[in-house]
Amino acid sequence: LKLKRLHNRYTNLFTKDVRTRLTLFLKEWAEREGKFDDGSYILPNYLTKEDLAKIICSSRQTVAETMNKLQSEGVLIYDRKILRIK
Repeated sequence: LKLKRLHNRYTNLFTKDVRTRLTLFLKEWAEREGKFDDGSYILPNYLTKEDLAKIICSSRQTVAETMNKLQSEGVLIYDRKILRIK
């Protein structure tokens, strides 16, 4: 299972755009550590945008722009303390 997950991450890194890589990571993270409540996953926001950028091999600025777009689309709500992913 871990090997398959690692393989998928490397495949995504080379074949997916930043938005897709970010949403896939957030979904996996939410499913592992989040609590499902009222149609959304809620999890503590302990990763910075810089951390997220390093995880998905992007820049902090691109991650911030992508998260802002996701928030304006209603897919993601975030602040310093929590992430809510629909």
